[in-house]
Amino acid sequence: MKDGSLKDIELNDETKELFDFLIEEENRPGQLMALEEDDRGSYILNAKDLCLMPRLDEYLALGLDSLKVEGRNRSAYYVAVTARAYRMAIDDWRRDPVRWRPDAYMRELATIPNRGYSLAFHDGKLSHHAHNFEDTHTLAAWEYAGTIVGVTEDAFLLAVKNRLEMGDVLEFVPHATREPLLLRIYEFEDVRHGRRTTARGINAGQKPVIRIPFAWFHEEDAGSLRYDFPVHTVVRREQPLSQEAWPRLKLDRAAQAAELGKAGEGNYQEKREGLVEALRAGHEGVTFRTPRLGVEGCCGRGCNGCLHFWNEPRYARARQLLRSKRQGVLLSEDEAREAKQVAKGLPA
Repeated sequence: MKDGSLKDIELNDETKELFDFLIEEENRPGQLMALEEDDRGSYILNAKDLCLMPRLDEYLALGLDSLKVEGRNRSAYYVAVTARAYRMAIDDWRRDPVRWRPDAYMRELATIPNRGYSLAFHDGKLSHHAHNFEDTHTLAAWEYAGTIVGVTEDAFLLAVKNRLEMGDVLEFVPHATREPLLLRIYEFEDVRHGRRTTARGINAGQKPVIRIPFAWFHEEDAGSLRYDFPVHTVVRREQPLSQEAWPRLKLDRAAQAAELGKAGEGNYQEKREGLVEALRAGHEGVTFRTPRLGVEGCCGRGCNGCLHFWNEPRYARARQLLRSKRQGVLLSEDEAREAKQVAKGLPA
């Protein structure tokens, strides 16, 4: 019982508050783990997803020749992005093992729906950072948009996997080069029916295959597009998330940072309180990770196909500033302020 005494008492709804409930594993005698339950259920096996990318350099230093990427019962998007991230990480380590860091590859793995990443038992004893206590869903700010199933002389043919909205930014994930290619899309042509529409969106239920002309890519050469994005290339899009989901993602990142010793426990607890508050408030509505002005205005990402950014003279200074950055990187606050002043006809 809670006072440490032993009594023979029947367990029922009236007496359960008298007890603490603990779990003891057979092979870890004496290590008692609390079993708690709230109005959403109990949390016994809510482990986060095992991810050893932060320790990949240790395995490669052992001289391993092959790594197995989990793939059974996973989507083509999961397998493609995961294998690509590890391929890049391995190649970069072999080029410069001393300065190798996992951060860039972890950002790529964050685009896959996950339950939060953890080292689990890799470093010894399992920590509380390896469990989800408030939310157990897989989550990411991106989703699988489709797969390229055909490449013609002048267009990609994309099999749609999730609903696409007019103004969406599609991210074409290349096999070999580093940065995804961005394209803002405004219309949809289903090649099976030959119909073109500028309706608000297109659903994946009827398994449409849409044509994406190379002409929509302002800055790209058609030959390079065909070479860099062959059949089976996966495409993703940002997806809107609820106001409860964003604190969960922040908590996942804080937990991983604490587990790796890159941040303190205080930051983790602060993010956990933020998630608890969001769940308690029960916010409604969904939002995107980055500005969502593609149909009404310019978000400043410089996406291929963006009618506002590439065609309106008032964005000339913004285009000039963004040419020095990799595609998709937003302007800094100072650069954005300068571009806005020029757009309004004011001196920079």
